Amino acid sequence: HQDKFFKDRHYLDKEWGRYFTGSGEKVLLEVGCGAGNTIFPLLATYPDVFIHACDFSQRAISLVQSHKEYADTRIHAFVCDLTSGDMSNHVAPSSVDIVTMVYK
Repeated sequence: HQDKFFKDRHYLDKEWGRYFTGSGEKVLLEVGCGAGNTIFPLLATYPDVFIHACDFSQRAISLVQSHKEYADTRIHAFVCDLTSGDMSNHVAPSSVDIVTMVYK
């Protein structure tokens, strides 16, 4: 149950749908992605989203990368400690449309 600590967040399309509508691909940054309980429901709902997913835990990133829905064409998962200031090594400045940080 390593990836079942939190339930998948399938309600997000109802809450955030308006942010994903419109023309073209949307780029999302999920800060503290954990096992992917936010990103995988969003990927399933919105085919034009690309997600940068970061967590300070290598174990969490490994869980994301081993998920059956993981595709490096749609997700860039990486270890990052926001307090170290190395985010720009992974995500280009001004390249993200939506940032999420969901806990619980």
